[in-house]
Amino acid sequence: MKSKAMKNAALCLEFGRRLRQIQIRRAMSLDELAAGAKLAPDYVRRLIAGLQEPRIGVLVALARALDVEPGALLAPVERMKLRDRVKSSPVVLDKMFPDLVAKGGR
Repeated sequence: MKSKAMKNAALCLEFGRRLRQIQIRRAMSLDELAAGAKLAPDYVRRLIAGLQEPRIGVLVALARALDVEPGALLAPVERMKLRDRVKSSPVVLDKMFPDLVAKGGR
């Protein structure tokens, strides 16, 4: 049987994965997300890494910054193959690899 601490750690990891997934779909940088939620970038980085447990107010602030309902951040992470993510989000590639895209390497 898992201890309460292990369950909380697993939930934090899952939350971080979901937060990152929505952030990527919205084509937002970590700094943009942090600014939109009025949070420190290091704090958001720790949330994404699953190292920090978010409070309700933080959850709501992140949801507003991402323009989603707070419950969307608590839903299970959708597993997608990398090639499917790349095909569905070219804007993200532009932000992640501006030099590559500018050279026509798409």
